[in-house]
Amino acid sequence: MSDINGALTAQRTPSAIPADSWEAGPVRAPGAAIRGRRSPRLVLIGVLCAVLGALGVTAAFTQANQTHTVVAMARSVPRGVVVQPGDLTTVTIGSVPGVSTVPADQLTDLIGQTALVDLPQGTLVGSGAVGTPVLDPGTTHLGLKLGAGRLPDTSMPPGTKVVLVAVSSAAEGAAGATASTAGQTFEATLVSVPRELPDGTSWVLDVSVSQADAATIAELAAAGRLVLARSS
Repeated sequence: MSDINGALTAQRTPSAIPADSWEAGPVRAPGAAIRGRRSPRLVLIGVLCAVLGALGVTAAFTQANQTHTVVAMARSVPRGVVVQPGDLTTVTIGSVPGVSTVPADQLTDLIGQTALVDLPQGTLVGSGAVGTPVLDPGTTHLGLKLGAGRLPDTSMPPGTKVVLVAVSSAAEGAAGATASTAGQTFEATLVSVPRELPDGTSWVLDVSVSQADAATIAELAAAGRLVLARSS
């Protein structure tokens, strides 16, 4: 019996456990989670990402809520027509990246200038949309007044190619124009849309013609001896 008790005692003493097991470290309870160490570098990166994200959201919100007042069209103005005070208005808009606009304080600068593109009602006026027409080298800008029935009754936007035809009249030779010019034709380009005058019997328009023909065309126009035909 003493031998059996001695054997049991030996099994319960620390000497029965190998030495390397005692040196391995503290004994953890079964199922206990092992807590990993956090890297300071990863923590710093996470904080920086959160800060940058917050700054980006703030900047986007601020930009979206910034407003400014710009010039817009109160009435449609075709290309080539002089802009009048009643043609323009102002509107307040938010930030629109990539969209060209004219600040409201420049509205009066546009009045009396020419629409260089078609400007429909309700649209924003872009930078460069209104200004002074640029003439091609060797051309002259002429204003003409034609009687009713002396131009086509069709839509002719600026840029339309036309032909000015000289015709005879009862007062041949008036303003220096002679009968020898009857039937002569001159190529021209519309600069403005023909506009009917309040008298209802005449139209005014601007054309671009060759400098060499400008004087003759002006004389024929003064004598009422021009007819405008649309070029094919």
